[in-house]
Amino acid sequence: MASSLIKYNDKFVPLPFGLHNTGVICYFNSLIQSLFGCSSLNQYFLLNESKFQKKDNKIAMLYINLLKENLQTQHNKIFNITNLLNILLIKYKEKNNNKRIGIGQEDVCEFLTIFLDVIDDKNVERLFMHKYQCDIYCSGCKKMTNIPDDKSYQFEIPLNNIDSYEMIYLKKDKGDTINISNYIRNNISNMSDLHCTKCMSLNKLIKINRLRFIPTILTITYLKYQNKKLVDFPKFLEYENSNSKKKYIYILTSSIEQSGNIHSGHYICKSKRKKYTNSKINTIPYLFNDTVYKESDLEPTSNTYVIFYHFYNSIDI
Repeated sequence: MASSLIKYNDKFVPLPFGLHNTGVICYFNSLIQSLFGCSSLNQYFLLNESKFQKKDNKIAMLYINLLKENLQTQHNKIFNITNLLNILLIKYKEKNNNKRIGIGQEDVCEFLTIFLDVIDDKNVERLFMHKYQCDIYCSGCKKMTNIPDDKSYQFEIPLNNIDSYEMIYLKKDKGDTINISNYIRNNISNMSDLHCTKCMSLNKLIKINRLRFIPTILTITYLKYQNKKLVDFPKFLEYENSNSKKKYIYILTSSIEQSGNIHSGHYICKSKRKKYTNSKINTIPYLFNDTVYKESDLEPTSNTYVIFYHFYNSIDI
């Protein structure tokens, strides 16, 4: 289930700083602030700086330079990452036949995929990539068909439809809560408007997903543009592996909120950062709203859109 997981290490988490919004780029500011809360990503970039330098990977180097400037010293400065965004857009268009993108407000989830695609480093991809074994089951004729594995950088929980499988199984006792650990390990979805190839029944197909590989960083997206319901989430996730006889523990590090709808709105981020207190270093959540940042929490709101968990530790079971 898990392989080569990298533990969360606050040594590689920067101190807080703000980012200029030079024109409808709050989505990118929020994404970058969230990624800076992922210590293993920062660690990999820092330890492989010379490799990225030799490859002239300008995006990686701009990320590394911003990280290094804020890793040990509190500047209380506001930084401009427009150059990072512009180079990323140019590289993405070069790889994708000048696909139209970056004109206005973009979706932060799509931009995570774009960021990882343009960085073009297999080790960075592995930090985010999970894999599901997938089957299609027909509830009519009971036929089970194996299909190719699903691989993705993000886990998606569709909450737009109040009658969806996920919404039906919300707990009602202490507010609306999805058991994220269970959902990620195994989940199903209806294959609407598709016929079974054996019995030709309509709307009888169910896709079954069984987790086979879990990455160091879990990126979970709540798809709820129309249904902005407050859905709780835990500070820790746990996964047991009977083969390795271990329990894997993940810690919540960042969240991204989106106010508005699928066409427009504003993004902010909450992410853990280092704080020096009486010569001691702690990591605490900060809220980042472009240039403004302040101590905060990682509590859910009705605008929570993306949450990030990082592998923290494993224990024997």
